[in-house]
Amino acid sequence: MDISASLSHDRSKQNVESIVRYILDHPQTLDELMSLILSEDNALSFRASWVLGYLDPLGGNLFVPYMDRLLDMLEEKGHHPSVTRNITRLLQNIEIPETFHGRLTDIAFNILTAEDQLNAPRANCMTILDKLVKNYPDLKQEFIFVLEELLRYKNDPSLQSRGRKILKRLKL
Repeated sequence: MDISASLSHDRSKQNVESIVRYILDHPQTLDELMSLILSEDNALSFRASWVLGYLDPLGGNLFVPYMDRLLDMLEEKGHHPSVTRNITRLLQNIEIPETFHGRLTDIAFNILTAEDQLNAPRANCMTILDKLVKNYPDLKQEFIFVLEELLRYKNDPSLQSRGRKILKRLKL
């Protein structure tokens, strides 16, 4: 399968699911997908990131070679907002190597508190931080404070639901 051609010609969810199945069956093709996500072509990067968001069954180890660049993309401005959403969707569902914990913590807090950030990446970052706080209990109080403030000012149902569940667990 030519992933680039497939993404360029068909923008349907069925096509994305087909590509996901193909990559899950052929993990060696992850290189091709990652090169598309990391490309300068914003439209292609956006469509390729849609696929990335569903590849968590591959596990975190296969993404280690790309982790620095994925984190760079989360810090950069100018790419399609869904790229951030799909990278954070993946990161919330895979095991992140300890080497990246510090940087990912900073990025997740920045996304969670950024005024211009969409709600889906914020919700994903809640889950990322919830997982990280289990390894770094010193972050717990800061995370609780940020969640409480966010929930006070954001009425989005997805943020409210996920935030309240995490707060409840953190305060036990």
